[in-house]
Amino acid sequence: MFEDAFHVRVHKHPYLQFIQRVQMDATDTQISCISLFHDGPGGFPKLVTMRHIVTNYIYPINSEQLF
Repeated sequence: MFEDAFHVRVHKHPYLQFIQRVQMDATDTQISCISLFHDGPGGFPKLVTMRHIVTNYIYPINSEQLF
């Protein structure tokens, strides 16, 4: 989880690195580009629900749409 969106944009953060790793693993690529979707706090708590995922990653995209 993070509280300061600006700090997360400027410095490496485990939450954004996790999202990038998922994208790279799912698409078998070596580069990923992501963005924060809002300036408020974000990330995942210890117990992650589907609501947390949908709130933090708002784009409904699947692997078929990538190609």
